[in-house]
Amino acid sequence: MTSLTISDSAYDLILRELERSDIADPAIALSYSRDTYPLPDEVLRLPREQRDRALEEYRAALRNVPHELRPSVVSRSEVPLDGLLRVGDLWFCFSPEWKARMSGWFLDSLGDELMLLDEKRSVVLPMQGR
Repeated sequence: MTSLTISDSAYDLILRELERSDIADPAIALSYSRDTYPLPDEVLRLPREQRDRALEEYRAALRNVPHELRPSVVSRSEVPLDGLLRVGDLWFCFSPEWKARMSGWFLDSLGDELMLLDEKRSVVLPMQGR
């Protein structure tokens, strides 16, 4: 059975995001992101062999950039019914596959970032170095 508990700090972080939104029927999506580092223009002007090598180095460097899990607000009416999960007074969006795995999971926060933990309190998201 799907179960998700939310810490007070994660709840407060989500409420702040909801307050910034104008969406009338909100649901929370967990956005998985990382800072981006633009590719320098000069890389694109390199000869093909050098450019390919520079692109490989760029991709390798990006693997070490930390990922962040943040709440974002979407319209509940745009989410398939089997993708919605109600936790207290909040609606969340998760794929049916993720919902099937969520038994005793916990949503917590550290600063302005969320952490999704499984029943053993191991971090599920954000995954680092992917």
